[in-house]
Amino acid sequence: MTDPQASHQVSFGLGLYITKLLIEQLNGQIHVKSELNKGTTFTVLIPIETKTLDTFENFDYLNEVKKWNVIIFDDNKVNLLHIEQSLKNVGFKNIKSVLNSKNLQESIQNEEFDLVLTDLLMPNMSGWDLLSLFKQKSSNTIVIAITSDPDLIYNTDQSREYEFDGVLEKPLKTHDLKNLLLNLRKAE
Repeated sequence: MTDPQASHQVSFGLGLYITKLLIEQLNGQIHVKSELNKGTTFTVLIPIETKTLDTFENFDYLNEVKKWNVIIFDDNKVNLLHIEQSLKNVGFKNIKSVLNSKNLQESIQNEEFDLVLTDLLMPNMSGWDLLSLFKQKSSNTIVIAITSDPDLIYNTDQSREYEFDGVLEKPLKTHDLKNLLLNLRKAE
């Protein structure tokens, strides 16, 4: 609130009180340290509950998965770099990134892949085309769609011979990838 008669702003003083109430609702704490003519420091501590899926059994599985040969197919170089970095953050080492369908066809003919991450809508070859190609070659290959619009997977009028093993939303988050891999393992 501004007082037109004064050269400074007038306040009701509720900001700090509201902040304190919110912090308490989050089971947090607020601490104040103030020194005359120096200033005031507010420190807010909010506990964060972390959940981990990495039990010993899952840890062994994720370490095994990190040895897989992975191929990423996307027609956007920035997306490829982001997905590749996310995979490296999880611990994958054998990663091939492919930007166009010509290089993809060469890679598929010359190498075996355990995990395929693909965009859906691309020129010359769609994610569904890639899915069919890999599933015809080996039903053991895990093919995951990465899309900014997951509805594209489910809202299609075309019947598909194969289904993706999983769907991840862009931008890819490493914890989503880990959870999906663990869920695929449980489904085996």
